[in-house]
Amino acid sequence: MPRLYEIYLPLVQSINDYGGNFASIRIRRPVLDAIDDGAGSDPTLVAVRDKLRAKMEQWAGLQDHETFSEFFEAYYEGVFYLAALHRELSLRNIPAGGDKGNTPDFETINRPPVNFEVKTIDVADPDRTYDKIMADGLDAKIEAEAQAKRTGHGITAHTIAPHGAAANFKEVVEQVMRKIDSNVKSGQYKAAPTFLVVSLARTSIHYRAENLRKWVSRSEQEESASGQLYAIAAHEVDQHFYFPVRGWTVDDLGPLGRAGVLRDHEFIAGLIFLASEGSASNSQQPVAGVYLLNGIWNTAWEKNNPFGREATATAKRIFEELCDAWNDTEDSRSPLLPTK
Repeated sequence: MPRLYEIYLPLVQSINDYGGNFASIRIRRPVLDAIDDGAGSDPTLVAVRDKLRAKMEQWAGLQDHETFSEFFEAYYEGVFYLAALHRELSLRNIPAGGDKGNTPDFETINRPPVNFEVKTIDVADPDRTYDKIMADGLDAKIEAEAQAKRTGHGITAHTIAPHGAAANFKEVVEQVMRKIDSNVKSGQYKAAPTFLVVSLARTSIHYRAENLRKWVSRSEQEESASGQLYAIAAHEVDQHFYFPVRGWTVDDLGPLGRAGVLRDHEFIAGLIFLASEGSASNSQQPVAGVYLLNGIWNTAWEKNNPFGREATATAKRIFEELCDAWNDTEDSRSPLLPTK
């Protein structure tokens, strides 16, 4: 049986030969190899491996962006599972469709159960965006080859706009909030305490721990900027959004037109952001030192959920142990988080 990377390599080479897909650089061989290696003894990794293989076999060619996106999303389910395993949290997959689409992706092996639903945010207007990225990439490749013939070397660059026509970071944050919101199915959160895990791999959101704070300030700035992760999870509707520019100035970009995801959906125990360290992209480690899990705990869920004291305490302990850094919807842990 061919390994995942053996199947993936000719697929991604064909994409790169025709301009590329910026999301493909997030697919790392150490992760695919870890899934293959673990599938020998881990039923959940068998399910992840089989899903990835099925999506690659289903791929119909360069402009089959939907299937490649489904493969990318399955890959990040595998990344989260491996990251949880690395943090000594044992999970198992919940077969899809067992309850008409109302099942999350993973549950803890130990009781009482705690569940996780994993979502990977896509770019704005995916078909048009990916087509444009490929066309621009092909033009850049042709230009670089022409330069190389003339001068002996060729270098070109082109701009990628994952958020489409978003004019500023307020609109970027609103777009991400809408995309997350459109993927929330209340039935997935009814059986047990359930966290929503959101991969930011195809966004330009600032993912580091300081952005879990409601306000991010630096010594050279007279005013504070809005923490982007906090805003996505816990922003209060119509509160203004502030973004740093030129290193020392903060702009008021106006009010966000929607509330944070956890304020709109009190049945979600917390929101965990999954992101990769850019500097670790060449690491041979599957997940150690490569992926970050930064979370926002939902204090309204803690007060009002129907699962009882033991399940609530278990969910909070797992959340704290799983996350590299975390805050809550009331911003009570802000003093404990870094400012840059």
